[in-house]
Amino acid sequence: MRQAWTQSLIALVESVIQPNIANRVEDMVLKGLDRKKERTPVEEQFGDSLVRIGKEMGQSSPNASAMIKCGQAQALLGKAFRTMQEGIECSYLEWLRNFLKSSVRVASQERDNLDNLRLDLDRAKTLLKRAKDDAAKKQGEDSNANVMACEQQVSEAQTLFDRQCEATKRVLEKCISDFDAHKEALQKLLNAQREYHQSCLDAVDQAMR
Repeated sequence: MRQAWTQSLIALVESVIQPNIANRVEDMVLKGLDRKKERTPVEEQFGDSLVRIGKEMGQSSPNASAMIKCGQAQALLGKAFRTMQEGIECSYLEWLRNFLKSSVRVASQERDNLDNLRLDLDRAKTLLKRAKDDAAKKQGEDSNANVMACEQQVSEAQTLFDRQCEATKRVLEKCISDFDAHKEALQKLLNAQREYHQSCLDAVDQAMR
């Protein structure tokens, strides 16, 4: 369950910090190649255009100054968004990905080991049942020896299975505990968003003065 939740959160957070799906896909491909593409947010592009046009209009135009101030504000909005992207990427998203790579992966491996040992135990029990059936038909010393050998195999398989049950239980409990206690990672996410919105507010307020 925690694995599905984490994968869902990663996909949603990635869409928050990069709304453009084409860019998200490209980023995933580049990440697999250990490369990264720097992008200029559209706000910065818009701001740069406003500033450039304002300067080209010249001081004689009454709207030039307003366009430049607005353009500077837009550029700041874009930079603030880029800072938020980097902050969330390095904090909350990184935590979620590490959780999948560490806690979830270990839990999955232990669960697979448990499944394999359960199959071994089932096979041993099946062999024991057959041995007992044969012994009931033949009633010989060799048959009884075979039953005893199968009983020993069942006992050993049961011991290994029980031991793995406890190990898997501990790992799963730790996995659940790690996920349920990631308050610090959530705080970093909220801090990045708060700083972003505060920077946006400051930039707009400054432009409107």
